[in-house]
Amino acid sequence: MPGLVYDPRTLAAGGTNADDITDALRELHVVLEKENTSPMWHREAQVLQQNPDLIVGHLSCFFDLRVARVEDPSVAQLLELAVDRLLSFFAYVAANNPRSRFLIYSRGRFEHYGGAEKFVKDTEARFAALRGRVHVWTVPRPYETAFRDPNSARQIRERVKAVLELR
Repeated sequence: MPGLVYDPRTLAAGGTNADDITDALRELHVVLEKENTSPMWHREAQVLQQNPDLIVGHLSCFFDLRVARVEDPSVAQLLELAVDRLLSFFAYVAANNPRSRFLIYSRGRFEHYGGAEKFVKDTEARFAALRGRVHVWTVPRPYETAFRDPNSARQIRERVKAVLELR
């Protein structure tokens, strides 16, 4: 969905944030499986079978911008439902795969929840299976070059390495 792809070059090429993140993480010694999500995505059981060490997801990856105009009051409610779905999905994986960890990124939406630290604390209180396993990353500005920018790409790599405890 165009409003959710950060880099205009990626959007123009028909790509997604997942494409750019995958490119940024290629130099790490990890197996990468890229999957684009949407409100119609229902592959929870397949993800469980993959038993991932880390799932990286956008805070609103299950939000569908096509269902309402941005200025529509229902957008906030729909966004909250999408965030709930993401957290529930992560909790489902966490309850079944004790080693899986989760990295949620956003352009700054964590401030809506009182900041990144409070978001994590509230998420862990709500979903015990995520305790100590959910991490967040606020995408640095400028957002439009988020993952293609060498500094931002380095930051996401460093964040992933820290979460996975890689050297």
